[in-house]
Amino acid sequence: MPGLPVELVSVDTSYGNIKVLKSVSLSIAAGEFVALLGASGCGKTTLLRTLAGFVPLHAGRILVDGVDIGECPPERRNMAMMFQSYALWTHMNVARNIGYGLTLRRFDRKSVTRRVGEVMEMVGLSGFEDRRVYELSGGQRQRVALARALAIDPPILLLDEPLSNLDARIRHMMRGEIRSLQRKIGTTTILVTHDQEEAMSMADRVVILDQGEIIQSGPPEDVYHRPNSSLVADFVGADNRLPVNAAFANGHVSLSAPGLETSVSLPVADDQGREGVNAPDPVDGPMIAQFHSEAAMLNSRESLPKSGLAARGVVRQNSYLGKTYRHNIAIGELEFLIDHRRRLAVGSAVELRVPAAALNLFAADHSNAAAIPGC
Repeated sequence: MPGLPVELVSVDTSYGNIKVLKSVSLSIAAGEFVALLGASGCGKTTLLRTLAGFVPLHAGRILVDGVDIGECPPERRNMAMMFQSYALWTHMNVARNIGYGLTLRRFDRKSVTRRVGEVMEMVGLSGFEDRRVYELSGGQRQRVALARALAIDPPILLLDEPLSNLDARIRHMMRGEIRSLQRKIGTTTILVTHDQEEAMSMADRVVILDQGEIIQSGPPEDVYHRPNSSLVADFVGADNRLPVNAAFANGHVSLSAPGLETSVSLPVADDQGREGVNAPDPVDGPMIAQFHSEAAMLNSRESLPKSGLAARGVVRQNSYLGKTYRHNIAIGELEFLIDHRRRLAVGSAVELRVPAAALNLFAADHSNAAAIPGC
């Protein structure tokens, strides 16, 4: 069955006196893959369970293909949910687990057998029909849970951190397989995860929540490279912070700060696609420049870009990440995490430069300043 559009309109959900979702509004297109991303306790799992009908809606509306389903029980919502724990029946074999939802819907045995065979082939489990759940690896159990969700041919698929129990190698492989399946069958899919890389690699759109509210929504590339707040920048890994003084004029920003080689004037990104500093709320005066560890460049002068923030520092520590080395670079009282293709010796002096397009500028409010040594 093709995917259906989903719309949440001013949704509120509470546990007792504690409001968990606060007037959440979100439109999801038919066949779209959306990832709900946020720290523990931000409301993302509650939002998924509210959609599924397992948590009551206290205010607002949930529309599926234009029809309000807010009062419908879970089994009448045209959704399938895959739980973090997989929730498989240990006393059943693989085929019976996968066909369980079809049996509840009173499909005849022949139809159940045919559909179970189809989805088992789809997820790479052909030949495992008679295996018991406890005989399977973690990755195979994950496939069984996914096949059970897909067996009822749902127009909407809800995934609650489905890969969190897998080791890194299987997790990376399953990301691609789930995404490929979703594109093939066209199911509207909503994924809950706290893993930034998982959300970015799988979804058409990333929705970031904090304290029960949506704080940014957009394509993965936009959220990663153009966060709209310091909180979002932190969450997508742009957690290197440098306090600067900023002055905006004529589409450029002049930046100065202790430790910088000179005051620099950099272009500001705009809605017409001009590359430059991301400054969603440009204000003259103290600001915080944030950037990703892989965005900055170290040594040597001839390989560094001609424009950007430039500073000199000292290597305090390094660690090997597999494809790169991560260095702790001290610039005055501040310390930054910077990735580089070669290991640089502890104690060595380095030049650091951050291109304009890798910089994010946010107002230096109290919470930002408190996190920065010496600020």
